[in-house]
Amino acid sequence: MVALYNTLAILLGTAAIFSLLPYAFMLVGRVLGSNIRSRTGQRRELLQSRAKTEEADQKKTLSESEGASERENAKAASIPSSSDDEWEKVNEGGKTAGGFGTGSTLAGESGFEGVVGFFHPFCNAGGGGERLLFAAILATQRRYPNALCVVYTGDHDASKDQILNNVRNRFNIELNAARTCFLYLSTREYVLASKWPHFTLLGQSIGSLILGWDAVNLLVPDILIDTMGYAFVLALSKWLFPNLPTGAYVHYPTISTDMLSSLHTEVSSGQGLNAGLGKGTKGRAKQVY
Repeated sequence: MVALYNTLAILLGTAAIFSLLPYAFMLVGRVLGSNIRSRTGQRRELLQSRAKTEEADQKKTLSESEGASERENAKAASIPSSSDDEWEKVNEGGKTAGGFGTGSTLAGESGFEGVVGFFHPFCNAGGGGERLLFAAILATQRRYPNALCVVYTGDHDASKDQILNNVRNRFNIELNAARTCFLYLSTREYVLASKWPHFTLLGQSIGSLILGWDAVNLLVPDILIDTMGYAFVLALSKWLFPNLPTGAYVHYPTISTDMLSSLHTEVSSGQGLNAGLGKGTKGRAKQVY
């Protein structure tokens, strides 16, 4: 009888421990997240202060150039011309839509002054994904002109000015440089396929966790947006910062239905290296993987 009670006690204790494990796991994440947020707070204040200083300098330079332009226009106005009315219409046209300018009519409606983080380790690659990234930053700056847009990148060979120049020349996108910041990751190698010759997808997913940990330890944003499709980064963010809003643009998902269906495709041409390999025990294991 005593042995029965002992067995029941052990089973109940084991069940209680396992039922509490998820809560303990979440608690550990919150504690780590709180510690990271407090450690990166000083960098946040520094970046926001620097952004305000640079923006004030930009406005001062702009006002000086506009003053010189007005003086030139006043001098030109003293000379009569039959096309004055036409030039007035041109001058009233304002800035082009491709630049930052004053933004849309929504720009002044929001007082949001937080940090919007864009997770894009290859931001200087110059491809379509990068165009989307900087178009998203431009839209953010127009909607929230007082927000600081931070890009987590691993392009150590490119400075902020070089990246913004590439964006301007390649995509014809003019960003507010004062409100754009680049934080450089030191662990980008872990998401490269060459780093994981075997179990590449699993390895890259683990590498994205390492890269995400690197990013949040540089700065914890108020909003985190993944624009490269590293889903595990958002999961890590949710564990560390449960109340942090996240978003994602996924162009090439890690796993797609096309990839799974290709395992059963008899013709391997154009279907990838694993096409037609979904048969047998090894094939079923590959599908589970």
